[in-house]
Amino acid sequence: MTDQGLDGAVEECLSREEERISEIIDAFKDASILEKSHSESESISFTSALEESDIDLVEELDPVSSRKLLDRKINSMPQPLEGSGQTEITKCSSTVIPTNSAKINQGNGGVEVYSALNPFSITLSCLLHEPSESDIVEDEIRYIYLNQILSDDEQLYLAKLRKCAKNHGKKFPHSVWIQALRFLASARFHIQTALEIMASNHEFRLKELPINEKNVIDDLRLGAIYWHGRDVKCRPILIVKLAKLDLFVGEVERIQKLLCFCLEFFLKYLQIAGRVENWNVIIDLVGKGITDLPIQALKSVLSLVNTRYRMRLYRMFIVNCPKFINVVSNALVAAIPGSSIRKVRFVDESYSDEIINMVSPEQLEESYGGTCPNLTDNFYPFRFYPMNELDKTLPNIHAVIPPEYISGISIEIPPRFDLARLPWLNQIQNMNFTKKTADELSQILNTDIKPKLSKEDILNP
Repeated sequence: MTDQGLDGAVEECLSREEERISEIIDAFKDASILEKSHSESESISFTSALEESDIDLVEELDPVSSRKLLDRKINSMPQPLEGSGQTEITKCSSTVIPTNSAKINQGNGGVEVYSALNPFSITLSCLLHEPSESDIVEDEIRYIYLNQILSDDEQLYLAKLRKCAKNHGKKFPHSVWIQALRFLASARFHIQTALEIMASNHEFRLKELPINEKNVIDDLRLGAIYWHGRDVKCRPILIVKLAKLDLFVGEVERIQKLLCFCLEFFLKYLQIAGRVENWNVIIDLVGKGITDLPIQALKSVLSLVNTRYRMRLYRMFIVNCPKFINVVSNALVAAIPGSSIRKVRFVDESYSDEIINMVSPEQLEESYGGTCPNLTDNFYPFRFYPMNELDKTLPNIHAVIPPEYISGISIEIPPRFDLARLPWLNQIQNMNFTKKTADELSQILNTDIKPKLSKEDILNP
């Protein structure tokens, strides 16, 4: 090849790489992966006072969740497991916990699961985790929304949203209203935009959910998208392997259905309201060059995570990036608001010090810096592990906890509202409150609210 021909080939290669870099940047921008804080919102100053008659706290029955959370009685225990599967008893110290082997109904997630859950899908450590102030709200970005005392500004925005919904004749089920503050935050606290997001989310849940495990089981076993372990703050880790998404070429809806199942699985079985409400994502680009990245698959993943499951992402690590990572990351970082720059990391190897500092080795596969064997099969049921020695003595604790420990409540107290008429009052005795929330709620309601501080508190609700 002549020097001129070589120069032309190099120029063509660089042109393709630049084009792919531009597509990657557009994928992140289109997905709106980064949320905004209060400081970027519309003014909080309301010129007209809110009257109690303006606020409608009555919610529609939820067509997705099998439990009518607003109708549950105080001190009610979990319903018996449904299905015909065998029930095995595991003895752990003095505690007897049934092993789940049939369909169970737990949180608000829109999935129907029949496979036995991993015995450490939820651990005592998760149930008793005490989030720090920065875990809850950091730099005006709220991460934990449920079972928390909300700020006066947040309460005002929720009241305005309720009034707007009433004025527009919009009615939403509990599974949508319980996420209302998340929708407001992602809409930069613009009421009309938040209402539109709620309507879109409601339509999505009616149309696409629930997802039956049997309809995605073959794709779950491929290991393209799966949960594996938790970080030191008990946030679960979602692994996305783009190379395996080549198996879904031209089938974006199939990818979205698989991912949606995984994220709804979190809502139903992995979340602990008020304690663990976020996830981490590791997007693995191993085996993919800059010119053969499945951009549409990447865009589909980013878009679904952000548009349908808002304000859930804690960290996203994009690992095993191609050699042009510095160009991509610099261009992306330049477009990221300062308050959100912490959420996305580009790593040109399979792991980074930040991942290792966030996640204990026994929770990570070896390829990402952990000590767990790299998975080549048996990706589902998802893999979870005890966080400490006490957790090891309590496998399958998920089978005996009340579903309210997972689903939680939004502690919504509209201005000038009669506290005795708050619809969530009949649920608070079933809640897994932190000490901070219990103390603050006790003062607000002028009654003694007990936090969950020990194994005995958890197992004897």
